[in-house]
Amino acid sequence: MADSPVKPLSDLLQQFSARLAAVETTLGLEAGAAPPVAPASGGGGGGGAAVAAWDTFTAANLEPFVAACAAVNPAVEELGDITKRSFAAIRTVIAMASECKKADAQALMQTPGLKDLQGCFRDCGATSTPDANHQKTVNEGLQTLQWIMMPEPVDYVKEQTGSSDFWGNKIRMQHKNTDGGESHVAFCTTFKKLLTEMGTYIKANHFKGLTWNPSGKDVSSFGGAAAAPAPAPKAAAATSKAAAPGGGLADVFAGIKSIDQSSGKTAGLNAVRSDQQTWRKDYAGGAKPAPVRKAPVRKEEKPTKPAVCELQRDKWVIEYQSSDAACNVEIASTKQQCYIFGCIGATITISGKCKSIVVDSCKKSKVLFDSAISSCELVNCQRMQIQVRGQVPSIAIDKTDGCLTYLSKETMKTTQFITSKSSEMNVAFPDESGEMKETPIPEQFVHKVQDNGRMSSDVSDLYHS
Repeated sequence: MADSPVKPLSDLLQQFSARLAAVETTLGLEAGAAPPVAPASGGGGGGGAAVAAWDTFTAANLEPFVAACAAVNPAVEELGDITKRSFAAIRTVIAMASECKKADAQALMQTPGLKDLQGCFRDCGATSTPDANHQKTVNEGLQTLQWIMMPEPVDYVKEQTGSSDFWGNKIRMQHKNTDGGESHVAFCTTFKKLLTEMGTYIKANHFKGLTWNPSGKDVSSFGGAAAAPAPAPKAAAATSKAAAPGGGLADVFAGIKSIDQSSGKTAGLNAVRSDQQTWRKDYAGGAKPAPVRKAPVRKEEKPTKPAVCELQRDKWVIEYQSSDAACNVEIASTKQQCYIFGCIGATITISGKCKSIVVDSCKKSKVLFDSAISSCELVNCQRMQIQVRGQVPSIAIDKTDGCLTYLSKETMKTTQFITSKSSEMNVAFPDESGEMKETPIPEQFVHKVQDNGRMSSDVSDLYHS
């Protein structure tokens, strides 16, 4: 028999009032004024200095981003609303931590703040918008809100901010010098400032992670009243006469049981006894139905060795990086070169002008660099993204499946590609209007023996427009 936490009486009354109000609205009954309900125990007070600092931070940085979203178009405005809800959910968690002792992960995921945050993650991923890069920018940026579960949140937020800015840079390039481009640039600027200032807030208030109250109450008894008020449904504003003062809880239960919420659709149906329920162990009928086989859950692939990012003489060695932490390298001399090996799902940013870059045996990673004097080489890689913000004379792709290269305007006409034994290669670059254009690198060629005994090689007609 599972134990369930006893909630305050006020919470129980609020639930019944909302349900009865919804039934009244459906049946067309007259609604009265909602009776005042006392705030839940332990929910008020705002959660102390950390919540007050959070309110100050969001007031200065969240509202400008929401306004910037509304200035772009309705689809992006929806992303702003999701972001606002997500930050309100984090406020609830911060308030809960100040009043409650830490529980196990399963119990925490059932608390109001974290359940709301999960819903926001789902909504952001399901949002359909023609501005795909805007959605990816916000989707990557909202991952920073998982800092509440991290032991070193400052580094985590910094890493995820870089992942979000990767897509923000595409928006800046796409809408640079275009009509209405200022609103898109403001979207990127305000969102990056929001994430950066959140890192400042975390550094000042939760440097070693979110701190819970060791002598506090259980998280299941937290009412969540400290969270920012959300707009209440219209149906919840009305209150049933049956729930008016004087009837007691018995009348409330009786009223709910007497209402047929199916509008007569379930009338005449018989109740299913326990011995007729096939999922029970004591099922008395025939053979149990075959169990539904669940699809296997694919675990996220990560490097098996510790991450390395260090300068060895004039060579930066970057190995086994993953999505757990951002990797940012500052090039101090043009003699320095970068060797990237065994990274999975990583975002690696190289600032400055280096001698060369070699990316070896990496998967699903992004490499952003300013300029390279000689070349950038990929070998034995899968599903990579390369972004050149400055110049590079040559990009070599060898034994690589899936590579998307973004070229800047200043290097697009001077960069040459050398490919062998590779597939799914694409190049993106700005056209005359500043819009990003993507084109494939040919993989198939037609070879013929000429009269002079030499072999000719031409690009297959598959790549001819």
